[in-house]
Amino acid sequence: MEENTIYTNFAGIKTYSIINKRYMYIDHKNYAADNIFAEHHVPVKFQKEWEKDGYRIIMVSIRRKYKQEFLRCMLQLDKKLMLLHGQEYIRMKDSVFNTLNQYITDRVTEYV
Repeated sequence: MEENTIYTNFAGIKTYSIINKRYMYIDHKNYAADNIFAEHHVPVKFQKEWEKDGYRIIMVSIRRKYKQEFLRCMLQLDKKLMLLHGQEYIRMKDSVFNTLNQYITDRVTEYV
C-alpha cells in the first residue's frame, strides 16, 4: 500500500515518520470503528475529525507495526457500514473520495 492512495473507505496520508503511519477513514456518527479497533487490539491516535451528513471523516495515526491489522479493521468497518447503511454509505464514500481525488489532482497539476 502506498501513501496518498485512496482505497475503498480509507486513504493513506503521506508522512515522513519512520515510526507512524497516518490514515483518513469514513465512519458512522456512532463510531463503529472504535469497537473494531478494540477487538483487534490496534492502538490508534485520533488526530482530526469532521462530520458530514451523519458520518465522520477521521484522521488517525498508528504505529507501522500495526499496519496490517489496521487494514483488516478497515475492511471489517467497510463491510459493517455497508450492511447497516447500504446506499447512504456508498453515496457518502463517493462524495468524500471524489472531493479528495479532485483536490489531489488539482494539487498535482499545479506543480506540473
